[in-house]
Amino acid sequence: MNDEGWVPCIFELESIPGKVEASSWTIRNTEATEMKLMYVIPLPTQRGNQKLFLSAIRIGLHDADSQNHVHWVEVRGIIYNKGSVIADVKNIWSSPQRIEIDVPDTDCSIYDSVKVIVHLKCTIPSGVDLSFVLAKCYYR
Repeated sequence: MNDEGWVPCIFELESIPGKVEASSWTIRNTEATEMKLMYVIPLPTQRGNQKLFLSAIRIGLHDADSQNHVHWVEVRGIIYNKGSVIADVKNIWSSPQRIEIDVPDTDCSIYDSVKVIVHLKCTIPSGVDLSFVLAKCYYR
């Protein structure tokens, strides 16, 4: 976690085998399809007697257009492989930008883990590039 509380999320490649290409700085679709990219916040939801709180998500959208874009972002708390919605934002993000999603300060200590799910709509291969997914977290 950096000084501002932003934590890089870890991409779970096995969630969609064969449909994305990952390099050291970007993740790109390789098929024309709708897909979900899953990321996990790599922090324990409890640290001693402190609880993990989540307050925002930031996504670097490096390449997109009206036909190839991010159209939905979910944040889910996971308990025993079942998800509970923490945030659910539907929008069309169709140009390169830094997407900012505020999450009401959420106590994540009841979950085993927390995932960020980015939904893409892609009409051509290499239509959408994401450069990062960050979570703003703190313990208290």
